[in-house]
Amino acid sequence: MATVLVVDDEPDILLLHRLNLEAAGHRVVLAADGVTALERIDEEHPDCVVLDVMMPVLDGWGVLELLQGTASSPPVLVVSAKSAPADVARARDLGAADFLAKPFDGDDLLAKVAALLAT
Repeated sequence: MATVLVVDDEPDILLLHRLNLEAAGHRVVLAADGVTALERIDEEHPDCVVLDVMMPVLDGWGVLELLQGTASSPPVLVVSAKSAPADVARARDLGAADFLAKPFDGDDLLAKVAALLAT
């Protein structure tokens, strides 16, 4: 059982991701903004992070920048409606392991998370 941190400011999205990931056997930790996400990473040491980009307090770009170069940083799957090629490239340049554009099928999320955990 892997621990997955899900970061999104939309409560319905958090619930949906949590239900899908828990049904697949994962332990899920939630955060509604980037500052809380960084705290959860330090406290919970998740095996991977599912990260939205557009959030209050500290956005996903800021989280990626702060995690960059951190030896113990978990792999990050960016999940965002901002899916222009420049956004995908920016996510990867900032250290994201993968990118999933919203909207998406729940099975796509599970497949991406499984791929991250397999690395």
